[in-house]
Amino acid sequence: MHIPVDKCLELTGNRFMLATIVARRWEQLLTGGRPMVPTRDPRSMQTVFHELEELKIKLNRDSLLIERHGEPVEPLVPLEGEEMLMGGVALGPGEEE
Repeated sequence: MHIPVDKCLELTGNRFMLATIVARRWEQLLTGGRPMVPTRDPRSMQTVFHELEELKIKLNRDSLLIERHGEPVEPLVPLEGEEMLMGGVALGPGEEE
């Protein structure tokens, strides 16, 4: 499956904004967020690019939160059995800082 990076870059305006959106949304998917497009792997970075391409998500430039139709996408929630650390990185069972 091809990743539509060029189209996403056009939609976001610059590579730094694209990197911010992809990183934040991917983190949401990794911590239990639901994908907004059909996908085989909901935790894939490709899913984020396809959400962007289909205009399902965008970054609020003031709050730096990922939004869908002007409303913030669900907050980050650790997966069952994982702890959320200060920096927002979830550790799995048995992993240490």
